[in-house]
Amino acid sequence: MAIREVARPKSREDFEIAIVCTEDVEYNAVCLVLDGFWDDDGDPFGRAIGDFNTYTIGHMEGFNIVITLLCNSGKATAGSTAASLRSSYPRIELLLLTGICDGVPNAMGRELLLGDIVISDTVIQYDLGRRYANGFREKDTLDESLGRPDKNVRNLITVLKTDIGLQRLEEKVSSYLQNMQSRASERQYQRRSKATYLYPGSANDMLFESAYCHRHYGSPQCKCGDYIALGDPVCGKSAKTPCEQTGCDKGHLLPRERLEHKKKLEDDGDLQSAQQPSIFIGRFGSGDTSFSAGSDRDRIAQKHNIIAFETEGAGVWDEMPCIIVKGVSTYGDGHERGDSEAWQNFAAATAACAARGLISRYPQTDKSLVLESKNQMDTAFTSQADITCLRDLYITSPPNDKIRIEQTKGGLLRDAYVWILKSDAYKQWIEDPNTCLLWIRGDPGKGKTMLLCGVIDQLQQSELSGNLYYFFCQATDSRLNDASSVLRGLLHTLISKQLSLISYVRKEYDKSGKTIFEDSNSWIVLSQIFFNILVDPSIKGPTLLLMRWMSARKIYRSY
Repeated sequence: MAIREVARPKSREDFEIAIVCTEDVEYNAVCLVLDGFWDDDGDPFGRAIGDFNTYTIGHMEGFNIVITLLCNSGKATAGSTAASLRSSYPRIELLLLTGICDGVPNAMGRELLLGDIVISDTVIQYDLGRRYANGFREKDTLDESLGRPDKNVRNLITVLKTDIGLQRLEEKVSSYLQNMQSRASERQYQRRSKATYLYPGSANDMLFESAYCHRHYGSPQCKCGDYIALGDPVCGKSAKTPCEQTGCDKGHLLPRERLEHKKKLEDDGDLQSAQQPSIFIGRFGSGDTSFSAGSDRDRIAQKHNIIAFETEGAGVWDEMPCIIVKGVSTYGDGHERGDSEAWQNFAAATAACAARGLISRYPQTDKSLVLESKNQMDTAFTSQADITCLRDLYITSPPNDKIRIEQTKGGLLRDAYVWILKSDAYKQWIEDPNTCLLWIRGDPGKGKTMLLCGVIDQLQQSELSGNLYYFFCQATDSRLNDASSVLRGLLHTLISKQLSLISYVRKEYDKSGKTIFEDSNSWIVLSQIFFNILVDPSIKGPTLLLMRWMSARKIYRSY
């Protein structure tokens, strides 16, 4: 497999693609398909202040790649991780959420098998709703569907959906998978891991009828013995016990043509063709819980036209330009297979190979002379004085504040802000360069903060995302409730994206130290620094400043 050359990165701004994984099995598979690492001797670039992610950096298919592994699953952790990733690697154009998922067996009217690959074109948060006294009621519309991908992602997915696009990608995945399995079998790798990423075989790909419950059969010693109808409780132990031990009846397995074809290929000795996965492109369902019943899976999938389920996409989707690339390791029906670990390894491998195949089709972007010049300037950001100055300027992390606010208020609902996006005032602010201020006013508790969070999500998915900065004032925190604090927060975020701009702060900081951020004249000094940065010729296009003030929300545009 020929390796496409890529120049060694000089800074974090030389990275265009990020990969996020949830489980170590996913992370291991992704690392195995890299062409090489840049951090064998330690991370040479570090991370931004306020970012607690740990990164692995390398290269693949001519691109510099940054990889991070989530410490926990779920939307909240994924969203926080993506926000911090963006602060450290501001020029990421594409994030791939790569790993394993639950597949819907008859997705898009086609047979979906274990090991197949699902790629997102949209994501829906299916577990939104309201808790009533008699239970949980889901929303009955698609308003909970997350924002559409940015133009860059949409164009890439559009090409991949074509016959030739899918054919090329499936061929690449097949080739990468064989190379990966060969590499995993090497003695050097086997000393570290027992994973071989081999295809577990068609005989172990079992799909039960949706209504057939996974439980102990013929066991009067637990709750399973009282099971009568769908929805009755079963014992917790059965959920972790393989079907072979619970007594699940294979007479309830569903026949499938693709599986029979794979079995014939295996019988003929053509294992390479038998293991080749198919690729599906469609809607992911994202929620904080996994399914344990095929009937629940099918009901939600049919209602929202979902072809696979996972738990992190809703957190990442509105933070960065994202494509979910996952291999199917279970059917989300609660049936525990004795070889589930083998399927997880194989599904993680097919997803990693698909991620590499997708990156190989991702177009290289020309780097202008302006960008090269800026990179050279940012490379000079190495002195301890610069680092100390930026650390003293830091007051809070607005992306993390946004995530905390959304979690505290029970999550962001599209209904809470979609109306503002359709208003004449918002459209004029977006489209008219002479309209620099959008002022949203209202009484306390009317939802202005969540509305601002929604506007931020919308702008982050637009062509204006590169120069978007925001700050949340907080009346209960004396550090974050005055004008100087707003400027410190905006300046820190702006400089973290373009490190050479620290020179504007250093001119004043070198005279008096961090007191310029805190004394009675801080507003005067900081506002002049801020103005000088906004008119710097290296900042191209409009700059969007969003602020949550104590009694109003102000959104500015600067040219």
